[in-house]
Amino acid sequence: MNRWASSKPVKPIASGSSLPKPEYIEDYKDYLRALVQRYDINNPDHAPGLFYSIEYWEIEAEWGTGFWQGTLDEYLELLKIAYPTIKQANPRAKVILIGFFLAGLFEGHPDPKEIPETLASMPAKRRQTIEKYLTEIRRLLAHPELFDIVEFHCLSDWSEISGMARFLRQTMRQYGYEKPIWVGDVNYTASPMMFWGEPVPPYTYAQRSAIETTLKALSQSNHRKHIESIRWLRAEQAKGLVKKVVLAMAEGLAGINIGNITDVALFSFAPTITGTAAFQGLIDTVGIPERPAKPRPAFHALCLVVRKLSDFSEVSHLNIGNGVYAYKFIVRSQPVYVLWYDDGKRYLPGEKEPSTTVYLPLIKGEYLLTETPVSQLDGLNSSPHIVSPSAEGYLNLTITTRPIFLEPYIEKK
Repeated sequence: MNRWASSKPVKPIASGSSLPKPEYIEDYKDYLRALVQRYDINNPDHAPGLFYSIEYWEIEAEWGTGFWQGTLDEYLELLKIAYPTIKQANPRAKVILIGFFLAGLFEGHPDPKEIPETLASMPAKRRQTIEKYLTEIRRLLAHPELFDIVEFHCLSDWSEISGMARFLRQTMRQYGYEKPIWVGDVNYTASPMMFWGEPVPPYTYAQRSAIETTLKALSQSNHRKHIESIRWLRAEQAKGLVKKVVLAMAEGLAGINIGNITDVALFSFAPTITGTAAFQGLIDTVGIPERPAKPRPAFHALCLVVRKLSDFSEVSHLNIGNGVYAYKFIVRSQPVYVLWYDDGKRYLPGEKEPSTTVYLPLIKGEYLLTETPVSQLDGLNSSPHIVSPSAEGYLNLTITTRPIFLEPYIEKK
């Protein structure tokens, strides 16, 4: 996006990138080489004080949302220039294909076989938009020689991760290859609820008025429901973040990129357009300029996931009931279970959320049960307690939308 070198005019508002003009292609290559080598610790001219190399480079920001102003063919042309240039600058570098952002199709629909049925249930205009997007994804994935990593952006509900990951993997396999998949832009750690005045599934059109009320309450500190709505969002944010990370692990994704550290206040002026984007910071801030303050529940939830699962070597899904998300991780040779319940619906502040009873088969012994922190009071230690399975080898659990972690209890000496 360059006022003198871009082939398309750079707009003052809502602009994006385009191919360089032909006379500036060599300048673009020089720019890429300089950038990649500056952040390569093995290069003698690297940035002063650099401790680690940056070896993953994504070409442009996001597909289909205005960040790229050119055509699909022009983007492929850009990749044909960028890919060999980056590899020449640093042979260890990996090139990431532009991130795919597709909200409204895979939420609650993990099987790509459901795509035709899901599309058929949509309004015509929305269906046509998504069908075009799917066609473009397939066309871009048909060129594996131009990238090393595939990425999608999970800005929607946590339940979209499985379907999107499986669709991308299935499409690559149809072309005879498979590359690592990353999930990025996970900065709406709770569902955005609404984009551009439209409810984002699994939220429904019947909830539109209540969603608008909630978003206004979040954005207005003097709103009578502001405190209630903020507390609700902090809990949703923490639960959603755990679910997104666990599903990314369970789907065999190669990496996850999480934000935002602080709120983006600008988005709060139009919450029915941007959804919950303005309120997704992982920590509070104080003062002008902003300074870090207390971590929020989602920050502690992320710490909990790291402590419990970061060294996992394998993961398997457990089929123990409808709507039950249950995973068994092996972490340093020990099992760690993660469970939560989902009835396919989404609830708003003040509404009672569902629960169910499960019978989890376990080896005899004591287990430590830790709940995801969902309030400021939970902090880093979310009241773990000891539970034991029955003599028959089953643990009777009531689970809710709040993920729990279960692991063998080892008494500290």
